[in-house]
Amino acid sequence: MSINNLTVGVCGRSIEAHKQVANAMARVIPIFWNPLSGFLCNSYEKEMISEICMIFEIKNESLRDGFYSEFRKNFRFLNFLTYAPYAGLALQFIEIYAIGRYVTMYIERYGDDFSGFSEKTRSILSDNDAYFFSADMAISFYEEAKSESIPEDIKDYLVVFFNGVGAVLVSLEENVVSVALKNKINATEEMVSDGVNKLFNVIKSKLS
Repeated sequence: MSINNLTVGVCGRSIEAHKQVANAMARVIPIFWNPLSGFLCNSYEKEMISEICMIFEIKNESLRDGFYSEFRKNFRFLNFLTYAPYAGLALQFIEIYAIGRYVTMYIERYGDDFSGFSEKTRSILSDNDAYFFSADMAISFYEEAKSESIPEDIKDYLVVFFNGVGAVLVSLEENVVSVALKNKINATEEMVSDGVNKLFNVIKSKLS
């Protein structure tokens, strides 16, 4: 599909793509307590990418497969951490959001043009990392697209854990991060401690 053809109705398609991203994000919340949630998250991401490509009528299989592998190549450490039982939820939630927004943004800009794919991907990720990797942005996106609120205990956990601890971990991916994201490394010990406490409180409430 050419860029010119893609622009016709792109806003409507983007809205539908946003809904697919939010639906995939919603799928990880019920599996918060599943030790296999990291593996399930991978399948949700692949399904989401396929759905987004169908919405935009992208038939290039190399591009479909490339979205998933290229994002993972740039954020290997983040992907590894999503397999952590319980604590991985914040990273799974953010990762799905980031991949979904990246895929949508790539197609909006370039259609099914696969030339210079790695360079285009790095440009999108580095230009938007502070936007992609923000729990506040992800939550706002989700609640607007789904027209529903995330439970407050989960929301508190996502915000404090990811913005405090998760951002530091993502910042270790030196190959794509920008100064904006690296600044999050300055998260204080108090924020980290608060995030851990909130995580234990959520776990305690779920088990009681």
